[in-house]
Amino acid sequence: MTFTDDQLKELLPLVALGMATTEELSAVTAALEVDAALREEYAQVQRALSGIPAAVAPPPELKARLLGAIRQPESARFEPRTTRSAPRASSRTRGVPRRALWASLAAVGLMVLALIALLPRAVTLGSVSVVATTGDGGLIVGQADSGAVLIRPNRSRVSVQLTAHRQSNDFQSNFTDATSSGGLSYLLDAANQRLYIIDEASGKLIDTWPVPAGAASVAVQGDTVVVKGAISGTVVVFTKTGKGEKTMLETRIAPRTDMALLEVMDQAVIAGDLIFATHHVTGEVSVLDDITGRELRRFKNLGQPVALARARTALLVLDYAGRLLELNPVSGAVLRELALSGKPDRLSVMGDLAFLSDRAGIVTAVRVDTLTVLGRVRVGGVPMDISPMPGDHLAVAISKGGVVVLDRDLKTLETID
Repeated sequence: MTFTDDQLKELLPLVALGMATTEELSAVTAALEVDAALREEYAQVQRALSGIPAAVAPPPELKARLLGAIRQPESARFEPRTTRSAPRASSRTRGVPRRALWASLAAVGLMVLALIALLPRAVTLGSVSVVATTGDGGLIVGQADSGAVLIRPNRSRVSVQLTAHRQSNDFQSNFTDATSSGGLSYLLDAANQRLYIIDEASGKLIDTWPVPAGAASVAVQGDTVVVKGAISGTVVVFTKTGKGEKTMLETRIAPRTDMALLEVMDQAVIAGDLIFATHHVTGEVSVLDDITGRELRRFKNLGQPVALARARTALLVLDYAGRLLELNPVSGAVLRELALSGKPDRLSVMGDLAFLSDRAGIVTAVRVDTLTVLGRVRVGGVPMDISPMPGDHLAVAISKGGVVVLDRDLKTLETID
């Protein structure tokens, strides 16, 4: 692209602020080598903008707004909007004499700072503990020892403020599970025994509910919200009566009060009018009525069950000792089992595939109808959680590594950090 003299001069502040494209920077650099007057003008720009930080990968809207500020009349930039400026004799597109423009660049620089302050700040993910797919196809993530971030489908990010609900200034969180339903995200915090409820449209926290010690899993279906406590063995069934309101039914379904923490592992799922919940210490899965919370039956001798999911007409149960079990959901009989390497602790079903992950860094894909391993991949870091996404994609929360998105063949599509 060929730039006119006026365009080259217009680009000088963008070059000084680090906002020029490679093509623009190349054109200005070449012109500065042969044009002494332009070099002097660039020196004036640099002096006027001294102290204004150079931008690193500036958002396109910031550059556009700065160019607009440079091009519009001086009075429009620095006088009240209701003041009409007199017509200028200059025929230049910018309508501003050059010396007046450079004299006012310090004010333009201050405008840059103001624009930067008004633009959304980049939110880095850092170490991610849990991830769930939101209703619009985006993601909700819980950051280790921190807060929550909504990632929109276009990958813009909204930091969810939990400060008002923290119990002290040295607040530390331990997010163990997350899910989404009906435009709301549910984020489970075992350390503070809280369930955070977030409105996905606004990115605002609308309520928090108390949950059992060692809260390990949250499941939502319609107006029913179930939280499983790994340490206490308690299942809490909430019935929503409004957007952030509920009634609560607490059911003690494990006889022991000294259940081990084991990384706060256990899971509950809702299937129709039944709740299934694992107990990794007793080696059992309980079946409860979703209305009354009453335990209907208990499946025994399942090793160390830490995760489960409905798949077609069966119940898949993940044994931390290294087995994937297919159970009859009525009788609890083991129909088939698949031996696995390592100690998988997360399980998620997406159509005809089941995905498992373990803390050794392995994600495994299993074909549900044959219960056979289709593939395994090592991801860069420690997988903490997995969640199906639209388009047969899988989101993997990575400790100290953000979120890795895989396709159904376990090929890495992108890393969100």
